[in-house]
Amino acid sequence: MSRSLSHRLGILAERFAEPAFYKDQIKYRMFRQSWNVGVTAYPVHIVAGLGGIQKQKEALHEVMWMEEKASHFKADPFIVKSNRASDEYIIYYENFSWSKSIGKIDRVIYNGKGFSRPVLSLDSPFHLSYPFVIDHLGVKGYVPEHSQSGDVSLYLTDDTGEIVKKRSLVKRLPLIDSTLFEHDGLLWLFATKPGAAENSDLFIFYAEGLDKPWREHELNPVKSNVSNARPAGKPFTFQKQLFRPAQNCSSHYGQNIVVNQVTKLTTSEFEEKPISEIRPLKGERYSYGLHTISHCDQYSVIDGARLTSKIHPLLDGTVKFIA
Repeated sequence: MSRSLSHRLGILAERFAEPAFYKDQIKYRMFRQSWNVGVTAYPVHIVAGLGGIQKQKEALHEVMWMEEKASHFKADPFIVKSNRASDEYIIYYENFSWSKSIGKIDRVIYNGKGFSRPVLSLDSPFHLSYPFVIDHLGVKGYVPEHSQSGDVSLYLTDDTGEIVKKRSLVKRLPLIDSTLFEHDGLLWLFATKPGAAENSDLFIFYAEGLDKPWREHELNPVKSNVSNARPAGKPFTFQKQLFRPAQNCSSHYGQNIVVNQVTKLTTSEFEEKPISEIRPLKGERYSYGLHTISHCDQYSVIDGARLTSKIHPLLDGTVKFIA
């Protein structure tokens, strides 16, 4: 048996042995996570908690949320500056249909006061989510998570956000939540892979540019930790330090975000340490989960989850008796 298969079987065995696993099975037969997307006019380091807990709470309390639609949920938002007007930003996000059980990518314009009417950006026979935005050296577009199709592709966009071309980046390799950024002269790609360890095993790839071949990090998987491995949005720098948001799925999927400071990143080394957390505010509408953060200029976008009943809306919130 291979080391990778043995490792994944071990994770499954541990999960089945935990009482929380059976509690979750009961919970999600009755309830489901309903996500929504919101914007706050605070820079990312504040939302990430690097400016203090009180400032972070203010930023999360002042989130402007998009309108809900019972038949769908919105998640995995990424924001980029629009070239059409100085106050316009484009937000791409996953629009998931409950009836079809599949996600597509929508986009919406945000102008600091509200949202435009959402429009379809990308549809596919495969599930789509996590449209990671690229805006670098004249290249503008996004890389969606579509691991079911078996590759990683960049969808180039024009000034209005319309897709104009598809460019394959990594062929024949299914990756989840591909997160790209430049560091020390190289382009880095962080992601997980489908399977039992998709929330815990972090893989790194690097290249000299978008059109150059990708190489695998010597230590892959560089990390195995369900509480802060899977990418949770756009990395950022603050006070000359690199920070990487990661999902905490230790109690349930999309629980909250852990902000890691990357202390070492080379083609043969990787080290990071948790610095802060972004947790949904207790008592507010979306208090069950928060698992993506992105930023542009003074704005940060996040998603938030609440549990809704599969049986009847009047049962929303009654999940506490099995939580």
